Amino acid sequence: AIGCLGRQPEDMHYLLEQTTAKSQDVRRAAYRTLADFDHADAVAALEKVLEGKDLDLAADALTASRSDQLVRSVRAAAEGELAALPKMKDKKEASDRLTRLRTLANTLVGRADAAEAFLLNLFARRDALAKVKGEPLSGADVNSSVVKLLANGTSKQRLALAAAHASLPPDDLGDCFHAARHALPAPEVFAMFSPYLAAKADEKKKQRDPAWVRREALC
Repeated sequence: AIGCLGRQPEDMHYLLEQTTAKSQDVRRAAYRTLADFDHADAVAALEKVLEGKDLDLAADALTASRSDQLVRSVRAAAEGELAALPKMKDKKEASDRLTRLRTLANTLVGRADAAEAFLLNLFARRDALAKVKGEPLSGADVNSSVVKLLANGTSKQRLALAAAHASLPPDDLGDCFHAARHALPAPEVFAMFSPYLAAKADEKKKQRDPAWVRREALC
């Protein structure tokens, strides 16, 4: 019923009240409908969740909102989580930070300008992120999520992902190939990825042979 509300001022005031409801489903619906309002109070309500416990509930709303201010706030929150990670010694706390970082990054997919630049920067820092050990989520898991975001992101993001194919683990090679197919001419895609298929692989070692693993991943 909340999702059926109109876009009138009185509707917005009601929705703002529902962001403090006991029911998670009600709060989620209120956040999502508020994302359709181009009003400072609606944006402020969504900005509030960036540091709170309702981030997951409001993720769809953050993705749907067209507010440039909110995008900047999301990026700032994500950068804050990223900056705090090197200081994390406790695996549970590191995992919580990584989970929030991944959620915030997911809301920026397909955006241009500042959001696009942040995801590219996050991808460029994948080696440092891979060293962050969390429980149950580690930096390597976030890296894989970022790869998927770039594979379905802007042309610039897809080109960056395709160019990094040689440095990525086999599990990410399929997303890298997907990005290249959508961003590059066919001859360039062929030149970039055919060596993986033509490489000599040890059929007996299989999973123990890097060439075999990458070939199978690409297939």
